[in-house]
Amino acid sequence: MEQFFKRYRGRTFKFGETVEVYWNLNVENAFSIRCAANKLVSAHCSSVTLTNCEFIVGEAGRQSAIRKEKQEVHTFVRGKVVSVNQSCPSELDQVVSYEPYKHGFLFREGTSTPVNSASSVHCEANYCHVSASEQDLLEDL
Repeated sequence: MEQFFKRYRGRTFKFGETVEVYWNLNVENAFSIRCAANKLVSAHCSSVTLTNCEFIVGEAGRQSAIRKEKQEVHTFVRGKVVSVNQSCPSELDQVVSYEPYKHGFLFREGTSTPVNSASSVHCEANYCHVSASEQDLLEDL
């Protein structure tokens, strides 16, 4: 996939800033990066890596999407921006999935184990990648 980055309406963000990242349903093959403080979209990009992350699912938005049988943005990753359009770090070797008709949370692909947070997340090509070893540690808590 070709990498791209486009500022939105002249806005910008700083590396280390807390943002919310979600798969954009209206921009082809893009994630949106929005400021966590004011909820304004700053940019669209092909991939982004975050640290100190939590996965958020808006239950009201999920129920609306189910009721309307239509995709709506209601889930995102909140964290601090580390990089944009870089390769996925090799240690982030587990894919996180989301199926709103089955679960109200994100989960490790191949299981139904919820993933609520991660120290690092790489978002690329409509997927989020986390460290499988970190998730194994979280499950033991």
